[in-house]
Amino acid sequence: MWSAPRTSHRETSDDYTDELHRFGRWRVVLCRDALQFVLQVRVSGAEGDAGARWAGRAFCVTRAALLRLWQANTRDTGRALERLPERAPMLDLSSLRPTHETT
Repeated sequence: MWSAPRTSHRETSDDYTDELHRFGRWRVVLCRDALQFVLQVRVSGAEGDAGARWAGRAFCVTRAALLRLWQANTRDTGRALERLPERAPMLDLSSLRPTHETT
């Protein structure tokens, strides 16, 4: 299924550019300064709804701390988060962002 590219630079926006993982009402994003992981919960709007807004619940520099908080809040194993680097500032966003080719 095709989805529109994420384009917003506001961390609370449903289409925030640096979203790393989403599971139900929960997601993980990289903060706009690329210093920490942010665990967020959807506080308004439905998934995919342009009016959806997200609120930060935890801010973590390490993957280990993020996994603990993720598991406690979502009851999900967090396996998808294991691909993240040990520390947020080490994340290479170029591999996550879509590439745009010019013809």
